[in-house]
Amino acid sequence: MHHFLRVIKFSLRYKWSVVASVVNALLIGVLWSVSISTIYPILEISFSGHTFPDWIDHQIEEREETALTYRNEIDRSSKILEKAPDDSDALESAGRARNLLSEDEQRIKLYRSLQKNITPYLPESPFGTLTFMMSLVLILTILKGCCIITQAVLVSRISQGTIRDLRRIFFRSILSMDQLKVDKMGSSKMMTMLSHNINLVGSGLQALYCQSIREPFKMLACLIGAALISWQLLLISMIITPIGILSLWKMKQLVKTATHKHMGGVAVILQTLAETIICLKIVKIFNRERTEMKRFRNNAESLYGLCNRMNFYDAILNPLTETLGLMALAITILCGGWLVMNQETHLWGFQISDRPLTPSLMFLFFGLLAGVSGPARKLTGVYNTIVRACMASETLYDVFDRSPDIIASKSSNSSSAPLAHEIRFDDVIFTYGIMHRVLKHISFTIPKGQTVAFVGHNGCGKSTLMNLVARFYDPTAGNIYFDDVNIREFHPRSLRRQISMVTQDAFLFDGTIGDNIAYGNADATIRKVVQAADLAMVTDFIKDLPNGWETKIGDGGKRLSGGQRQRVAIARAIVGNPQILILDEATSQIDPIAETELHKRLAKYLKDRTVFMISHRTSTLELADRVIVMESGWVKDDMPAKRYLKNLPKQFIDNNNHKAA
Repeated sequence: MHHFLRVIKFSLRYKWSVVASVVNALLIGVLWSVSISTIYPILEISFSGHTFPDWIDHQIEEREETALTYRNEIDRSSKILEKAPDDSDALESAGRARNLLSEDEQRIKLYRSLQKNITPYLPESPFGTLTFMMSLVLILTILKGCCIITQAVLVSRISQGTIRDLRRIFFRSILSMDQLKVDKMGSSKMMTMLSHNINLVGSGLQALYCQSIREPFKMLACLIGAALISWQLLLISMIITPIGILSLWKMKQLVKTATHKHMGGVAVILQTLAETIICLKIVKIFNRERTEMKRFRNNAESLYGLCNRMNFYDAILNPLTETLGLMALAITILCGGWLVMNQETHLWGFQISDRPLTPSLMFLFFGLLAGVSGPARKLTGVYNTIVRACMASETLYDVFDRSPDIIASKSSNSSSAPLAHEIRFDDVIFTYGIMHRVLKHISFTIPKGQTVAFVGHNGCGKSTLMNLVARFYDPTAGNIYFDDVNIREFHPRSLRRQISMVTQDAFLFDGTIGDNIAYGNADATIRKVVQAADLAMVTDFIKDLPNGWETKIGDGGKRLSGGQRQRVAIARAIVGNPQILILDEATSQIDPIAETELHKRLAKYLKDRTVFMISHRTSTLELADRVIVMESGWVKDDMPAKRYLKNLPKQFIDNNNHKAA
């Protein structure tokens, strides 16, 4: 609940909409109670064949008679008290008579005011009176409907605005999150939070600012009306309230557990779907459609069961609330019916009212209680919605509250000067989790302007080294220095302004080729984009595309070949004019002829730049000045590139078929 309260506090930025919503809810509650209260004049006046003027005249006459009776009672009690000042019965009788006389005098004053100012404008026939009352009910209903519509618009603005803001915060949190945390969380869970969980929070806010405010006001207005008739009888009707509270508390535990499992089930479904779409070619080439269908069906079946369980809990609440409400109403009808039928004011020795209740007044009391049960039933559904919103807000704030570990040191100025001398790894250790040590006591120095190739078997730690240079991760132990300044002293954004990276998968965004190249430099001019494209040999295939530079390349650049995507990615890295370039199998999908030409162009571009390169292709290794051989997280060897290539077996040196070294 604590995190949902934070969401509520966050939503108060729309304070005027909240205030207007509360005002509308209050008006709805008043109109709801007044509409129900028309039961009394309809039964007491219209169905009795009277008019309002007749009824008011009758009330004045009746009250004057009772007032005279109470005055006589006061005089009688006063005479007794003169003789016996301590007579308790006389004191009680006098006090009661004075209270009732005061009430009658106030009522007479009110009725005379109505007689003078209102009755001249009211109908003078019983049917006209009934017509007037039904017209009043219709007007009240229309006004209430207008207030409901207004409140719905206001609440939508609050909830949808808060959802929009939460999505922005969530996306910003993901962008600032450390890569290790992103890897651990997984894309499917993030997508579930961004869509499903935030929608649950939005539904909770909508329920809170709509039904959770409106329905209690309706209940309160009806309870006040019922209390004015007989607060004692109202208390009797509420004796089963503790049972309802206990039932809701138990239901909360069940809904909380079911909601947690449901959110996990949605995440699994999204993960299965995403994996199948991304790897659809692999699924089809190995004829595993049935396997994937079975996996998806099993996950969908599990989610189906969870949804049914949640719907079952929702279904329980309405009958439960309706049964409890009917029990309360039945108790009240029995008690009230006995009082009316016997014209009593006491029940089991307790005073219920000052005067015997009339049938019309008792029907009004029952109507007001029925007016309470409807909103109460709606509130039980709202209860489940808010419980789910509480669970969803916990997962969201678990992300919002995570402070990134990859930050600038407090003692630094958070800026990074251009690399002037060298990059040095000093006894660097890196561990994923607790047990999986990837890098083990890595130490080497790379002078500025040197191109270093890292080779070794898969899993030996090459890519992890590149991630440390870009400060996606920080070393578990040891240090990395840029010109004798610890890398932890630099703000990641400042450091990465000097770095560009090209990876083997070469992911591109769904846009044009020009947009994807310019992505590497927010300030890139068209001239710089074209120059980068020429250097990366992108312009060689642009002319064959239907719309040239404006060709949409699709999700992930899937409308381009693998080699074309890598060329665009290289151009994107070049346009940023980096001092440090990371190439992770950057030309692995480019055909041999194009790769040879591309290497010639890159050889000129890489001069005076510090380059980290991962490759096993001898044609690419020829760009390197130096080769570092890694094995199981260690630096096994460190030598000039020419000596490494010279020592390779002849069968591996074949640029035409591009076999791995």
